[in-house]
Formats: sequence, structure tokens, C-alpha cells
Amino acid sequence: DKVKNILVTLGGSDQLNLNEKIAKTLVKLSQYKLNIRFVTGIMDEIIGSLEDYFPPYPGTVRFLRNCSNMAEQMLWADLAITGGGLTKYETAVTGTPSMVLSQAKHQHEAMKKFQEAGTTSYLGFGEDVRESEIAEKIETLINDLTVRRRMSHNGKDLVDGRGVYRIVSKLSKEETV
Repeated sequence: DKVKNILVTLGGSDQLNLNEKIAKTLVKLSQYKLNIRFVTGIMDEIIGSLEDYFPPYPGTVRFLRNCSNMAEQMLWADLAITGGGLTKYETAVTGTPSMVLSQAKHQHEAMKKFQEAGTTSYLGFGEDVRESEIAEKIETLINDLTVRRRMSHNGKDLVDGRGVYRIVSKLSKEETV
């Protein structure tokens, strides 16, 4: 019912340095005493600099590099802050409420559709989003259990993990025609 665990994952690399923007924002929200996990990709060399933002911090902060079990991390999280790549499907299928900062312009249209489906809160192109906007959205989601539950439910409905079976079924029917 309460947001205690936040997962930050921006995919294989963070070319826009959004992890730093998110870290600065989360530090400003220290009154919530959040447990935070940053998952960084193999290409990211930022862990040392991110750690510098947090001491002392009233919650816990962990940095996981090149994590092999994202589903486990998403199931741990009460809220995920992600990039606009494939992670949106992972948060949907695990039912993890999320907010997204896209890292490439081509992600915009897909992210709008995910937001319209009610699976996530899309903030826009990460480079253009201000820390105050991120903080405001985090606080809104922390304080709105109804929206988080709806995101979880909508995500599981949208991405149910059975897509390959539907495709095979459709292909099998077309072969008999």
C-alpha cells in the first residue's frame, strides 16, 4: 500500500546521464525514506558518481551493475523509474507501476500509447524533463495507491506473456486456409 522500494533502470546505457538527474531528485525526496536500487548497464561507468549523492541518506541505496534478473528487481519495486526502451514491457508484465523518461526521440509514440493504456506515467524526452517535474510525479505516484494499482492491473492486461502463443495460433490457422 505504501511506496518503500524504488527501482531506477534506464537500460544498457545512460547516454543522457538521466541516472544523475534521477539521483538528485530522489535525494530531495529523502523524507520518504525510500529503498532505492539503481540498475546500470555494462556500458555505464557512473556508479561511483551516483554514490556521492546519497551519503547520508535515511533509506537504503544499492547499485547493481548489469543485473541478470530484472524480473526479480521489478517484483521488489513498488515503483520503477525507467527509460523508454524494452523495459516498458517488463514493468507491464510484472505489474510494476512505472514512470518513464525516454532516451531517444523514436520512443515517444510508443510511450504515449503505453500511457494511454494506463500502464505508466510518461514524462517525455528525459533530456527535456526538469528535476522538479520528476519529483512532482514521484510524489504523486507515492501518494496515489489507486493509480499505482490501476497501472499494475493495466500492465498485466496489456502484456500478459502469451503473445507468442497468439501469433502461433494465428499462423497455424492461416496455413490451413
